[in-house]
Parts: sequence; structure tokens; C-alpha cells
Amino acid sequence: MLRITIDLVPRGQEERKRCLGTMEIALKGISPETPDRGVDRARYGWYRFSIFKWGPGRRAWRRGDDVGPFDRRRRGPWDLLKLCLDKALEGR
Repeated sequence: MLRITIDLVPRGQEERKRCLGTMEIALKGISPETPDRGVDRARYGWYRFSIFKWGPGRRAWRRGDDVGPFDRRRRGPWDLLKLCLDKALEGR
């Protein structure tokens, strides 16, 4: 699982930081519906995510399922974050 946290740090003072939101991204599974079907199934993953305002432990503000297929060997965590954010904020 990946957890991305956005903190507000007033004037760079860590002791005053406050969490503005958190996103958790988890691997849902490996799908047979991959671009190179059956050649390297572990390469492509499907993900789900939850976005929490004001940090984890609260009710999710946005959720998403079936994000993918995502090429886990050629793309990195920032690409996965963007893919999830695009899905979460589509239509805005």
C-alpha cells in the first residue's frame, strides 16, 4: 500500500504542521486483461484508492476501484498517483 499525505507546515515549523489530507492506494490484483495478454501478468496491476480529508481514520471523501491496467515496471509511484487523482477528480 502507498500512503500519500499532504501537510501544511506554517512558516516551515514542523511542530505546527497539520494534515490536510491523505490518499491510500492499494494493489487490488493482477488482471489477465493486460496489453500483452499472458506474457508477463505480474507486470500489470489494478489498484483501488481512498482519499481522506484531514487524514486517515475519517470517512473517505473519494474512493476508486479498478484503476488500471498500470505497468508496474515502466511507470513509478507518481504516475500511479496521477492515474488515481485523474479518476477521483474526473468531471471537476
